[in-house]
This record gives sequence, C-alpha cells and structure tokens, in this order.
Amino acid sequence: MDYSILIRINRFAEAFIMRPLRSPGNFLKSDSGFVLLYVLWITVAVMALAFTLSRNGKEIMNIEEVYETRLALQNELYSLRKTLITFLHKGQMAGTSQITVGHCKIFIDNANAFLPLNATNSDELYRLCTTIGIQDKRAAIIADSLMDWKDMDNIERPNGAEDNFYQALTPPYHCANTNFTSIDQLLLVRGITKAIAEKLSKYVTPYSREINFNYAPPPVIYAVCGDMAMVKSIIEFRHTETINEQNLRILLGEHLYEELMNRYTFNDSSYHRLVIIASDHSIKIYHHEWLKGK
Repeated sequence: MDYSILIRINRFAEAFIMRPLRSPGNFLKSDSGFVLLYVLWITVAVMALAFTLSRNGKEIMNIEEVYETRLALQNELYSLRKTLITFLHKGQMAGTSQITVGHCKIFIDNANAFLPLNATNSDELYRLCTTIGIQDKRAAIIADSLMDWKDMDNIERPNGAEDNFYQALTPPYHCANTNFTSIDQLLLVRGITKAIAEKLSKYVTPYSREINFNYAPPPVIYAVCGDMAMVKSIIEFRHTETINEQNLRILLGEHLYEELMNRYTFNDSSYHRLVIIASDHSIKIYHHEWLKGK
C-alpha cells in the first residue's frame, strides 16, 4: 500500500475541516447539520479512495491486507472524530444523533439523555438494571452498592458494600464515599463486571445532574417514572411535539412532576458521549469517549 496517499488525504481532510462554518447553530439544527454531514462525507470519500486502492479488489484478506484494512479504518475513524470534535467545541452539537458515514457508525448522545449517577437513588438504579437485562438479585446488589460508593458514610445498605467489602479484595482499595467523577469507576463497584459496566455506560453518566425527556431513551425514562405506560406516552408525544414545562406536567402527572422538580431540564449539557464504530468484513474498531463542548 502507498502510505503517501493516506498522508496526502489526511492533510487534505485537516485543511477542509478547519475551514470556518457559514453560520452558527446546533448540530442538526439550521445549516450547520448539513455542513457537518457534508464535511464528514468529504472526509470519508477521500479516505475511501485509499481504502479501495489498498484492497486491490481482493475479497480474501491475507495478513498484510488485514493490517492495511485496519490502518485505513483507523484513519477514517480518527479523521471523523477530529471533525466531530471541531463541531462540538464550537457548540454545534445538540441532543442525540445517529449517523452512518462510510465504514463508520457514529452515535452522539448529550449527557442529559442519561441517568445522572450523582443525582439518583437506589430504586431508580434498580429499575434501570432490570430494564436492561440484569437479573433481580444482581440488580439489587448493584443499585445499593452504587449508592454506598457515592454516599459519605460507612453504613452498608442491605445489598450494598462499604470499605469492609473492598478492603477484603485482592488488591484491596477504599470505597470512594464521594460522587462519581468518571464512568470507568463503575468497574470498581461491587457486582459490576466488565459486561455489566458496558451495558450501564449506555444509560448512566457522572457528567450531568438533570434529564431531558426530549431525548432520554426508554430505560432512563422508566428508571425515573417506573411506569411503562407513561414511558410509551412520552415517547409517542415527542415524536410529534417538543416536550416543555406545561406538557411535561401533564405527561408525568402532578405527583411525579413535583417529585422530579429540579431533576429535569429542557436544555443540553455541555458534555456529549461520542461512539464511533468502524467496520469492514470481520474487522471492527470501537471508539468511545466523553467530550466537553461549549
């Protein structure tokens, strides 16, 4: 493969990405959403040229072709990532979006679409766990242990864990007894395996304290309301209208509306979760990170 092609392509993409936008706005709002899609497709188009040349029309890949394909996917992924971060830092992303560009699937989720780890309770965490397929006993352990991890005392909840539990592990470590600061801390909490952490990370965040019902996914809405019929009503309503203060009161009912006061918002957080999955044949590259914009 001629790697000089990739170098030239990267330089072209960088130059194009750094050109100023025609008008301000949020992602998928006004003209900038179209500009972003255009830039992403330009980036992928030039990357695809090198990708195609490197494959030489072969369907069966040897070791060298696997390496070249992975390299091409990595270049495509990180070129798209750079474009998306540029838009994010300019405050031109909002809400949640899913896009397929070239070999990449892109998922962008605002932090207010997630259940706030530092502003939730054991019942909500339990409902979330059971909704995403975690069996009841394990869900109860996880919910109580998450609460014990972030509270400031050393008193164990019925299914939780404090310092005594973590100090008995090999190697031992302390219970934080303070708010979560990173999604990676999930792996330190009793009952949470790597597979469960991956599930939970799609629905919880330490980077927000409020929920936006305009784009929160069904498991998060169910976690806070505990009523599947209500979840269905909210999802159906927002397909045709934007949820505001007045209609949220009606959708939730007076009691739950008052209970959730100061826990909902109609604005976007400055934090976004970015996931990019690049794939070709049996090769797949997964990238995810939390990013802060304006």
